Amino acid sequence: MLKYFFAFFLLLSCAELAQYRVSNQHDDFSRDTVIRMRNNFIGNPIIGGYVKIGAIKLIQDDTPNESKLGIIVEYSNIDWMFIAPGKSLIFLIDGNPVELYSEQGSSPNRDVKSGTSVVEKAAYDCTPEILISLSNASSVRYKLIGSKYYTEGSLSQTNLDRFKKFCLEYCP
Repeated sequence: MLKYFFAFFLLLSCAELAQYRVSNQHDDFSRDTVIRMRNNFIGNPIIGGYVKIGAIKLIQDDTPNESKLGIIVEYSNIDWMFIAPGKSLIFLIDGNPVELYSEQGSSPNRDVKSGTSVVEKAAYDCTPEILISLSNASSVRYKLIGSKYYTEGSLSQTNLDRFKKFCLEYCP
């Protein structure tokens, strides 16, 4: 009976991870609104390490027509990567390299998730043109560079479709 419960829980968890989601959070104190793409996993978070790459849009109440776009990367594995500041995220969008810049890397956003895994997050500046290129690409590979090592991977068609949905709704 316990194995059936575990199997059901695993399937339910995978279904939740597979859903495209956008969160919309408003801060009454800073008067900013953050719109963030969620659940764009590369790899399987249930079985092992993963990378999540999602888009973000920041709208400031005092300048609502001048919103900022970005990419948020979340890395999780058994060992620290220490995502580097600077040009530490490189996309190959249909074979064309695009380097993205992170002011701080993951230095302010590192945490131990459990006894066996760590999580790092880094924010990157991004233009609408880059997001639109991602969403319209037929193939995208990435390289995420840390001070200890780097990781590479490819975005699936599902990942690219999620960028397309975000761009259709939130890119100027």
